[in-house]
Amino acid sequence: MTEEEDVNFLGSSSKGKLEGMSREEVMDIILDPSVRNKRHITESSAEEIFSDSQVTAVTSGTNKHIKNRTSKKPKSEVDNSMSNISKEKVSFNSLKSKITDIVPRSNSSAEESTVFYDRFNKGPYTVFARKLGDRATTKSIPVIEASRLLSKSNVKFQSIAHYSWNTWMVYFGTFQEANTAVRNQLVKKLGLSLYIPQYRVQRKGVVRGIPLDIPLNELNEAIKYENPSTSIDNLFRLKRKDEITKKWVDSQSVCITFKGQDLPRAVRAWKVNLPVTVYIPPLRRCFRCGKFGHISKGCPKEEDICLNCGIAHSWTKDNPCTDKSKCINCQETHHTLSRECQTFKLNFSINKAIALDNISYVEARRTALNLQKTPAPPGALL
Repeated sequence: MTEEEDVNFLGSSSKGKLEGMSREEVMDIILDPSVRNKRHITESSAEEIFSDSQVTAVTSGTNKHIKNRTSKKPKSEVDNSMSNISKEKVSFNSLKSKITDIVPRSNSSAEESTVFYDRFNKGPYTVFARKLGDRATTKSIPVIEASRLLSKSNVKFQSIAHYSWNTWMVYFGTFQEANTAVRNQLVKKLGLSLYIPQYRVQRKGVVRGIPLDIPLNELNEAIKYENPSTSIDNLFRLKRKDEITKKWVDSQSVCITFKGQDLPRAVRAWKVNLPVTVYIPPLRRCFRCGKFGHISKGCPKEEDICLNCGIAHSWTKDNPCTDKSKCINCQETHHTLSRECQTFKLNFSINKAIALDNISYVEARRTALNLQKTPAPPGALL
């Protein structure tokens, strides 16, 4: 097995049951804090994980409980390709219209308000302010109006800047002031939601070469003891696919969620230096409709869309569609799961930037789209 095959895969049994991950936010980079139960996987092809499998996550005994979920379809909901990003010329406008969010946007202020800064976080202490209500029924307001409402709610902030539609970044001098603002109930009464995005308080990294007979709770305690300035939220083993049994099993790679915006280059355990690499989560893809940003459990489509021809009809792995291929996302003549799909490549580049640069989806998307305006030179990534 190669390191690239290490995965933390969320499979599904023939009964359609899924086991969810612990509440650590992978996408330590996404604006919406509701992405705590995100599925994780690294290197492997999407086609290989269509079959039934049941895989469990392993977490530290001192951390939050694993949640179980129920799925509609007995197949994986994660596209885990780590293929190279395309350098081909593509239409900026067409790509912009076809890109979909990697994660859904949540309006749950209750969930958002559970994230707070602590002493492990460094400034600037950013809190996101969002106008309550959906885009279809809510009128856009200027930044000065948002600032007025915050001031009226006695929120003590240093500055405010526009971020996206009816969303602003509010800057605070201390983490205590930022946390106090998030707890401010008057703000909500005036129609605003304040929250701290998960990526501002956590980062996720991977350490490799951890034997399977070492309990994760012992590893957790060893790291805490020898790295007093480092705080760990939780950790779990990634999964790999056994070449013989074709089942997903524990690997020697362990994913660790660290508190704070900085990922340590290495941690020590039992006097051994363990290099830490950035964990890049997978894109979420629906195998019911072929779109990015959600899984089939939450798909709005009532019937399956063929991932080969893009038409709603029945298909199975053993009885695949033989019609001419047409991608659901980019309308080109290839299978929807093809790694050559321009929409996939661009979404993957956004996903990768989110993890490597520790930025939000909105920031990564803007950067990727701006790069598309000027075709990348040969050999350059998107």
